[in-house]
Amino acid sequence: NYNFKTFYASLEMSKEELMNRLCANITEIDSTRFKYGNINEATLASCQTELNRIEKSLYIREVGGQSVQKILNAADAVRVQGRLDVIIIDHIDLMPLDTKKETEASAIAKITGALKAYAIQNNCLIICLSQFNREAKADFPQLHQLRGSGAKEQDSDVVLILHRDLDSDSENYRKATLRIAKNRNGQTGDIMLNFKPEITTFYE
Repeated sequence: NYNFKTFYASLEMSKEELMNRLCANITEIDSTRFKYGNINEATLASCQTELNRIEKSLYIREVGGQSVQKILNAADAVRVQGRLDVIIIDHIDLMPLDTKKETEASAIAKITGALKAYAIQNNCLIICLSQFNREAKADFPQLHQLRGSGAKEQDSDVVLILHRDLDSDSENYRKATLRIAKNRNGQTGDIMLNFKPEITTFYE
């Protein structure tokens, strides 16, 4: 949505990888074609026009290995240029933890607490991606299986669980369930989605 100024903090993927996926989403063309430059000039021109439209509303930064405070400082640098509506952190499990001085759970609780405080103080939405413990793979993941700490559940206003079959030979490979597992001010429930792996996109 171009009306929202968004800061995307990537702790895992490079900006180039993210841009390939964004271009694939814009054009609905397989992202591997962008990766290897197998795109005609007309498509590239069309994609560039769309990227120019979102240039001032989407800021992507590679922040691998940086602490929560450094990531929020980077968000502040974007805010200096104007308002900031949304911060996306991909993903919170890759943030460094000082486990020499405290437990993993308490270290994660400090991170989620800092993010919640920032969101309240600056009136913005913070979306944190996270993973589930490995034993969650067989069945539909549960809230208590979020990696590392119950603070993720406790400090979140909303928890969405996106789950699908990862077996490419399965008839359900292109199906997914988005579960609203926690909603502090609204309803919970499941939303069925389709998945298009070529452009890494989910849709109703």
